[in-house]
Amino acid sequence: MHYKKSIEEVINETSTNIREGLTSKEAKSRLLKNGENKLESKKNKSIFKIFLSQVNDSMIYILLFAAALSAFMG
Repeated sequence: MHYKKSIEEVINETSTNIREGLTSKEAKSRLLKNGENKLESKKNKSIFKIFLSQVNDSMIYILLFAAALSAFMG
C-alpha cells in the first residue's frame, strides 16, 4: 500500500533511484517478478443478467403484482 507512505519510504522499499530511474536490466527483472502494470478486467455481464439484477427487488415485485391486479380488475 504505497499510497499511504511518504515518498522517501517508497523509494527505500523499492530500491529506486528517483533521478535516474531503473536500468533496463532491473526493469526487466521486475517485470518478470511482478508482472505487467495492468488491472485485471472483469467478465462482462450479459444484458439479460443486468436486467434480472435490476428487477430482483421486493418493491418491483409489489409493483408488478399491483399492475397485474389492476389489469385484471379493469
